[in-house]
Amino acid sequence: MKTIIFDFDGTLVYSPSMWNISIAQAMEEVTGRTFDHTEIRKIAWKGYPWEHYQDDNHDKTGENFWRFMEKHFANVCAHFGFTEDECKAIAPEVRKYILRRENYNLYPDTLETIAKCREKGYRVVLLSNNFPELEAIVDEVFGKNYFDDIVCSGVCGYDKPRAEIFRLAMGDARPDECYMVGDNPNADVIGGNNMGMTTIFVHKDLPNEADFVCENLIEIVDIIR
Repeated sequence: MKTIIFDFDGTLVYSPSMWNISIAQAMEEVTGRTFDHTEIRKIAWKGYPWEHYQDDNHDKTGENFWRFMEKHFANVCAHFGFTEDECKAIAPEVRKYILRRENYNLYPDTLETIAKCREKGYRVVLLSNNFPELEAIVDEVFGKNYFDDIVCSGVCGYDKPRAEIFRLAMGDARPDECYMVGDNPNADVIGGNNMGMTTIFVHKDLPNEADFVCENLIEIVDIIR
């Protein structure tokens, strides 16, 4: 049985600049002032566990994920001149904005693509560098038990492109039975290539080492044989 492993954000759903916008929203909630999320990104982008995937991130799972992230959010706030008390007030508020269902919008062909994969009898797995509540968000977006398995870095403690998280997604499947579909040239493509999978890069026009490149998700149906 073939296993089709999909990345989540940027592949099946889109939520552009969601982390940076959420920080800006929390800042506004506490201070009443508005902030440019593009300026926040310049400071914030390096602070996520998956940017340091080489590290052992088992101490950044479950609630510890958010404790780690709150320190990062507080550091971002400090760069904008907030007092220590203001940083401590803003940081915990970011989480509720991140976890809003309306942040996550399906690409127009997401459901059709997965349905066709299921029609062919493929095992469909979700693999994501993300927060530990990802499965609950997926249940809201897709419905419960939509995927055969969901593997998330905020739960397992490994981040793509590490081999360990790919092995969890593969299960008992052989590499030549697995396809990795994603939008990140490093996390998804190089990670999948290193495991011997067939890799499919979607939605972006970026240099990459994928076996196939598709503008739209539905194109993968004709690739997977």
